[in-house]
Amino acid sequence: YAEVWSQSDEWKESSRKRAVDLLRNKIHTANTKPQIILNQLLDSMQIKYINEYSCIYYSIDNYLPDHNLMIEVMGDFWHAHPNKYNEANYRDMQIQRIIKDKSKHAFIKKHYGIEILYIWEDDLYHNLDLCRSLIELYIQAPELKTYHSYNYHLSGTSLIVNENMI
Repeated sequence: YAEVWSQSDEWKESSRKRAVDLLRNKIHTANTKPQIILNQLLDSMQIKYINEYSCIYYSIDNYLPDHNLMIEVMGDFWHAHPNKYNEANYRDMQIQRIIKDKSKHAFIKKHYGIEILYIWEDDLYHNLDLCRSLIELYIQAPELKTYHSYNYHLSGTSLIVNENMI
């Protein structure tokens, strides 16, 4: 079994789909504090969303069905926030997570034609108004200059792209 069947492409594909289904069915125990904050923000904005939306091999944190858009909550440590972590000092698990994030992004873009909006943990904790403005902009005009919340700041009530985007 371990040397033959579990190495087949059929088994691997089936296993990936089972993992996404398992995650989707266990979401009530998987919500992180940043995810809860984003869900509350979306609720306050009266935006309909689906948590852990299945995209065959991947699960998206928030799918906005009325707009056909997707949002991912990015934990600063796990996803190696570039303003907080230096690439030279990444831990192995951060490197693996970055590879998986890029793979997920490429898959979603290719098969669903959607650019994912990435809302970072630090912004959810410290700049909820920025997150709200960015989500509003994403819904109004889904083709943004950048899809990471750390590349924006608020000037008064105006959402501005940072000069030095990462």
